[in-house]
Amino acid sequence: MRAKGFRRPRTDYGNQLIEKQKVRYSYNISERQLSNYVKKADSASGHAPGKLLYTYLESRLDNIIFRAGLAASRQQARQMVSHGHIYINGKKLNIPSYQVVPGAVITVKPKSKESALFREAEERQKTLQVPSWISRGENGAVTVLSLPVHGDLKEGYELDFSTVIEFYNRV
Repeated sequence: MRAKGFRRPRTDYGNQLIEKQKVRYSYNISERQLSNYVKKADSASGHAPGKLLYTYLESRLDNIIFRAGLAASRQQARQMVSHGHIYINGKKLNIPSYQVVPGAVITVKPKSKESALFREAEERQKTLQVPSWISRGENGAVTVLSLPVHGDLKEGYELDFSTVIEFYNRV
């Protein structure tokens, strides 16, 4: 009989599963989406798959909106994109998973700028530090300067993308 409160040490599989779930919930994506990103990162030759996975997830439109301070959370950013409030290079886009390329200019729909949601974002942007690969211009325009590189962010939590790759390669 085991003593009360005893827990077994976590296995490698358990650690990988928890890391995968942290990535999924952090980026607010489905299992299928993450699986597809892992396959894409794993099949690319010449690069570390973990770093590529990071680049793919960070260059999603909803994530860039969040990083630029237009939204308080990735969920809110996803909703902003889905509801048609965001333009890329002057064209309306409502796909949160859209892979933004360097040089793209992201703007808010002119009529939407008047809403309380975006006025609140202006206040948030004054104090928020944006990553080096994103530039904020006048009128709330956000320009993607380059692809994100793993290690650019100094967050309170660190995600291990190579562990996620290992999890999917177990099968």
